[in-house]
Amino acid sequence: MKILRIRLLALGTLGILVAFAGAQAAGAPAKDNSARRLCRAAREGQLDLVLKILSESGAAALGTDQFGYTALHWASLCGRTPILKALLEGGAVIGAPGGDEGHTALHLAALRGRKDIVEILLARGAGVNSENRLGRTPIHAAAEGGQPGVLEILIVHGGLVEARDAEGLTPLHLACQGGQETVARFLTDHGASVNAATKAGQTPLHLAALSGNCILIRLLLDLGAGVDAVDAQGATPLLRAARCGQIAAVRELIAAGAGTGIRDGTGRTATDYARLFGFTELAALLKRGN
Repeated sequence: MKILRIRLLALGTLGILVAFAGAQAAGAPAKDNSARRLCRAAREGQLDLVLKILSESGAAALGTDQFGYTALHWASLCGRTPILKALLEGGAVIGAPGGDEGHTALHLAALRGRKDIVEILLARGAGVNSENRLGRTPIHAAAEGGQPGVLEILIVHGGLVEARDAEGLTPLHLACQGGQETVARFLTDHGASVNAATKAGQTPLHLAALSGNCILIRLLLDLGAGVDAVDAQGATPLLRAARCGQIAAVRELIAAGAGTGIRDGTGRTATDYARLFGFTELAALLKRGN
């Protein structure tokens, strides 16, 4: 499923930190240079060393490490404000893409909720609606990371609440996918559409149902989300919830009037999936709901 694939790719940013620890334990990297030394110093918060490396090689601020990140990326991700300022003065490129996803420094600061760094980067001209290689903006990153404080800053500076990535996911989709209730409410309060559909036809309610988050389901329904919205595979939120055994979500959707007899593109109903995957209690609930 495309959305699952995208979610796994998005997790790569934080996974880099784990990969780095493993590489260090294994004795990697074998080769060191000024750019890698600078990245490590920025990541570890060694301001004196950062200044020393910059004085020896100004080009180091432009280089990347084994993860494709510059020192500015690491300073933003790790919240190293004094180092961030030093790097910007030393010639770091504020909008440079980094890593497999092509995040800018602003994406990483937004993801981790680094409000002071977000403010500095925006003041220095960082693109509030800049896109990474997945087509996601810093608002997408803040929504995925559960950062309402950063979202507020980005919106004030012109960030688009309805921005869409390459698959058509809005920040609200990501908030619902990740169970970020506070962020979802913040986004809807600022105009995010509860019925926006991805290229695969999935609405935020599909993703809330898939994750089994009843608070998000109720929020979306209260704001007018289509309870029987159909995606490109003919599945409603109820069908998505049933396939994953999300009994509480199914109960919530039935109470809101979801159709239990709707068939998806394979011809199966929610009850069919519950029986197919051995969700006995869920199958009984769906039978009562018919």
